[in-house]
Amino acid sequence: MKKIKNVSLYINRERDEGNRCAHAVLDILNKNGASVTMLRDCEDVDVHIDALKYVDSIDELVSGADALIMLGGDGTMLRVCGACARSNVPILGINLGHLGFLTSIERDDTDKIASLFSGDYSIEERMMLDVTVTDGDKKSSYTPLNDVTVFSSTSSKIASFTLTCDGRRVISFKSDGIIVSTPTGSTAYSLAAGGPIIDPLTELICVTPVCPHALGSRPIVFSAASVLEISGKTNSSNTGVVVTPDGKRQLRASQYSKTVISRSELKTKIIKIGENRFFDIVNTKLYNR
Repeated sequence: MKKIKNVSLYINRERDEGNRCAHAVLDILNKNGASVTMLRDCEDVDVHIDALKYVDSIDELVSGADALIMLGGDGTMLRVCGACARSNVPILGINLGHLGFLTSIERDDTDKIASLFSGDYSIEERMMLDVTVTDGDKKSSYTPLNDVTVFSSTSSKIASFTLTCDGRRVISFKSDGIIVSTPTGSTAYSLAAGGPIIDPLTELICVTPVCPHALGSRPIVFSAASVLEISGKTNSSNTGVVVTPDGKRQLRASQYSKTVISRSELKTKIIKIGENRFFDIVNTKLYNR
């Protein structure tokens, strides 16, 4: 792989370890002659680096970067992956969280960052989703990496859903909600709701009902080329649903809305140093073995 020169650094300031880890990362970047860009809210971080500039937004942060180094957990990765995908910038995640399915190295392994400057790394491309919610004259679009959920608009109230694939009805059922995930998102909310663990390097779409009121409602796996459509309403009040991509930006939509989901042309590029850790994480952090 090409040697990295221009690096953007994103720090989750909500984590206590963020500043300590940032110092170690910045020392390595400085020793390797990297040009570094950070967000302006990091100006208080004690920095000793020769080539450094500050910007005001994530889009500016990734513009012109060879790579983005992210200090945080999987949630932090979801925060930056959209901007990185739009700018075709790969992400190296340093795990300050718990599971760390999306991150590449742990907080005590920051010395491995030096591999970026020797070209001794690989890049995994992860499928993303295009999600469009049409509600009357309103249209909202999102590009999540993990998943999109469609839920009852009223807490503790069941909703009725209809799922179609390429224009043909697949199933109708009652449940609290429905999760549509990528392979990368299979180990997130979908797994907690009973969905399968999927190799993140595959491309497919998994639909997992949440607390379905039917014994026969099970996860369904679709081709990545499929176009899915979900409609739903909250039964008790004939109100609509709440659509949430990647666990953020909740959108309330009426019972007449349609949520259309398909594979995106954008991909999240994740930098990997060393061997693939996915199944190691599955075994050690999910199965405790």
